[in-house]
Amino acid sequence: MNCPIPKTECEILAGVIAPRLIEVSSGFRHLHFPVDDLRRISELHGKECDGTALDFELDELAMYQRVGNLLTWLQMAAKQLSDGNSADGRT
Repeated sequence: MNCPIPKTECEILAGVIAPRLIEVSSGFRHLHFPVDDLRRISELHGKECDGTALDFELDELAMYQRVGNLLTWLQMAAKQLSDGNSADGRT
């Protein structure tokens, strides 16, 4: 019996965004974390590295990492579209 591979959050959102990606792609290139979030990410990463992070802090860092992965995907997809390729990497 074949079991489907679960989708990631990015893949699910890609299915929602992909049909309209050309319309909004230029805006994605300018998305970034606010300065306060960058400071918090740095703080959480430091705690993770030195072993002092609490469970809720590790969860928070994981959320930032997932959002960062999503931002990276959106920016890469926007760049591919501007370069004349499709968002899924096919030309």
